[in-house]
Amino acid sequence: MDERERETVVVTNGGGGGGGLIFAVIIALVVVVGVIYFVNVNSGGTGGTVSVDVPAVDVTE
Repeated sequence: MDERERETVVVTNGGGGGGGLIFAVIIALVVVVGVIYFVNVNSGGTGGTVSVDVPAVDVTE
């Protein structure tokens, strides 16, 4: 196995905060995909559909 030197990556906010926004979007996508995968695995892998039982609510005026 070849050994490589460690690389140091320096991230600066020189892009007007745009890099942080892109990073936040990537994190959000990872979280959404993770939740969908988690629910799909726990529901037995039924085609990726999520069924939510909503109790009936009487609305009286």
